[in-house]
Amino acid sequence: MFRIAAITIFWSVLCGAAFSQPYPSRPVRMVVPFSAGTASDILARQLAAGLTQEIGQPVTVENRPGGAAIIGAETVAKSPPDGYTLLLGSSQSHATNSSLVKKLPYDPIGDFAPIARLTVFPAVLVVHQSIPVKTVAELAAYARQRPGQLNYASTGPGTQAHLQAAMLAATAGIVLTHVPFKDAGQAFASLMRSDVQLMFYPHSALGAVLQSGRVNVLASTGDKRSPRTPDTPTMIEAGYPEVTLAAWNAFYGPAGTPPAIIETLSRATRRVLEDAATKARFAELGIEIAFSSPEELAAFTRAEIERYRRLVALTNLKVE
Repeated sequence: MFRIAAITIFWSVLCGAAFSQPYPSRPVRMVVPFSAGTASDILARQLAAGLTQEIGQPVTVENRPGGAAIIGAETVAKSPPDGYTLLLGSSQSHATNSSLVKKLPYDPIGDFAPIARLTVFPAVLVVHQSIPVKTVAELAAYARQRPGQLNYASTGPGTQAHLQAAMLAATAGIVLTHVPFKDAGQAFASLMRSDVQLMFYPHSALGAVLQSGRVNVLASTGDKRSPRTPDTPTMIEAGYPEVTLAAWNAFYGPAGTPPAIIETLSRATRRVLEDAATKARFAELGIEIAFSSPEELAAFTRAEIERYRRLVALTNLKVE
């Protein structure tokens, strides 16, 4: 009996010590609901490297693409709220899906704990060089004469690329044909072959497409010109202010994550984003830093859900 009691006490002490270890005491998983090579994936890997240094534990990136960011978001929503599983959330997972997906398997507000807003990704409108246009106005005029004959690519129904092109079509009074792809690589390849003629996508992920010389950049969806592409006008300057849609990313944990852990992660994220090397790298990639606190992110998420609800209504966009 004495031996059993001693063993029981030993394991109790050992388990108690394990549970009382300061956070983090093991690797942290960052779930990215998009495929490798996308703008969000590029961002995630930059952040993971910085956070690994800040928190003293490895931060690993796990790509869980599919279902318009639903698969990855649902994975995190159903994970233990212990700070060891984070979601690189986005305007897709936490704003547009609320309006576009009838049976969303998670609540973007109730199932998540906001940690920090991260960045903004303005997209650029690129058009295959075979289309004889140099401006958005010329593109609209060209498409108006060819209703339904111009195809645009997206990385799936309901994505930012889908919504941006749908907004352009609705506001310009033109008919464009949507061609969704499973991932960005397939969309880019189709664009370079001219199987599709145009696409909205963040500049940071379009490197090979732009270097190919097969596309022309007509405009940016940011509210101001990017320092990286100062000669590219905004959609506002092009006469389409409604198409100032820029994807954003933010960290969320599962609902119920302890406030102390949220604060630790938020502070570490802020230090990573304020690092001079990070700023320089993001500027090079065309990524705009937009850090905010957990409280600010909570308010921002609610406001974005309402904003995208109005935009989706304008386009009559539906996703089955």
